[in-house]
Amino acid sequence: TTALHVIRCAPEVLCLGVTVMCVAFGWCIVWILGFVGLFSFMDATDQPIHSTWIVASFLAMILSFSWTIQVLQDVVKATVACVVRVWWYEPDSIQTCTLSPLRDVLKRNLSSSFGSICLGGLVTPPASLVLSLFRILGLTKNRSPPGLLLSNSSRLWEDEMDLESSSSCISCPSNNFHVHPLLDMNKHINRWSIIYIGLYGYKFSEAGNKACQLFEVRDWTGVVSDNLVHHVLMMASIVVACSAGTFGVLIEVMDGFFSLPYTDVSPSLVVFVIGSLLGYILSTMLMSVISSAYDTVLVCFASGSYELHKNHKYLSEEMMDAWDRYML
Repeated sequence: TTALHVIRCAPEVLCLGVTVMCVAFGWCIVWILGFVGLFSFMDATDQPIHSTWIVASFLAMILSFSWTIQVLQDVVKATVACVVRVWWYEPDSIQTCTLSPLRDVLKRNLSSSFGSICLGGLVTPPASLVLSLFRILGLTKNRSPPGLLLSNSSRLWEDEMDLESSSSCISCPSNNFHVHPLLDMNKHINRWSIIYIGLYGYKFSEAGNKACQLFEVRDWTGVVSDNLVHHVLMMASIVVACSAGTFGVLIEVMDGFFSLPYTDVSPSLVVFVIGSLLGYILSTMLMSVISSAYDTVLVCFASGSYELHKNHKYLSEEMMDAWDRYML
C-alpha cells in the first residue's frame, strides 16, 4: 500500500517506466535486426567459419541483449528508489507533475552512478541464479545467528544511532557460526545493491553489504527474503508475455506473411517465442517501478520508521499494524 501511494504521489516515475519501456522496445528491434544480419552474413560468406567463432558471436549477442535490458531495468529501479527516499524524508519536495526531482536523480544515475549500475546489471542476475540453484539443491543450509535486535514496532521507534556499532558485530561472528561461501557472496551481490545505489549513491562493491548489515542489525533477514511480491509481479509479466505471443500467432495465422526460408521450424512457434519475449521484457520494465518502490519502502522502514510516522502518520500506523500482525 505504501509503495503504491508513493507512485500515486509521484506519477512521473510511471512516465519514466513507459519511456524506458519504449527504449527497451527500440533496443529489441535493433538487436533482432543485428542478430539476423550477423547470421545472414555468416550464411552468405564463401569462406567457412569455425564453429568457435559462431558460438562466440552467439554468446556475445545474447550477453549484449540481456545486459542492456538489465541495465535499463536497474536505472528505473535506482531512480524510483531515490524518488521514494525524497517522498519518505522530504515529502514537501514531491510535487505532482513536477519533474525536477526525477530529472536530478536520473542525471546522477546516468552519470556518476552509471558504472555501478552497469556492474550490478552484469553480475547480479547470474549470481542470483547460481544461489537459487544451490538453495534448491539444499547446498547452502546454515545455522542462522541469533537476532541482534528485537523486531517489533516499539523497537523500530528507537533511534538508529547504534546501527553502525551493531554492524561491526556482524562482521565478527562467533567462531561456531559458519557462513557458506555463496551466502557470503550474496551479502555483497544481491537485489538490494541497486536500491542502495539509488538511495545513497554508494558504489556497487559496498552497496549490497550495507543493505545486508542493516537487515541483519534489525533481524529482518527472514522478512526481506520473502519474495511473494516479486513472484506475483513475475507471474503478471508471464501472463502478459503469453498474451503477446498468442496475439502474434493469431496475426500470423490470419495473414500468413511470416516465413522462414532457411529452416523447417513452424513460423507460428517463432512468432509466439518472439512475441512472448517482447511482452515479458516490456512488462518487466513497468513492473520494476512497483518492485523497486516496494524494496525501497522496506529499506526506508528499517532505517527511518520515525521519519515515516512524522511525515506520513496514517501510512505509518498502517505499516506498524501490519508489522505487529506479522510478528504475531
